[in-house]
Amino acid sequence: MKLKITALILAVLVGFAAAGMTFSATQDLGFLRALLSAVLAGTAGILLVALMVIAYHSMEPRK
Repeated sequence: MKLKITALILAVLVGFAAAGMTFSATQDLGFLRALLSAVLAGTAGILLVALMVIAYHSMEPRK
């Protein structure tokens, strides 16, 4: 189960980074800004996944 969650998180992060890189490439800002945008998008992805995990765990019934 943990492996599936980790894989999902990695997939989301890669997706966010790719989206950031693609957006920056279309804006023609140069490699450094593309990298910065990818890092920011990745950070946003991490925060989003963290919120999803917190929400998921708060919905679980306590044992």
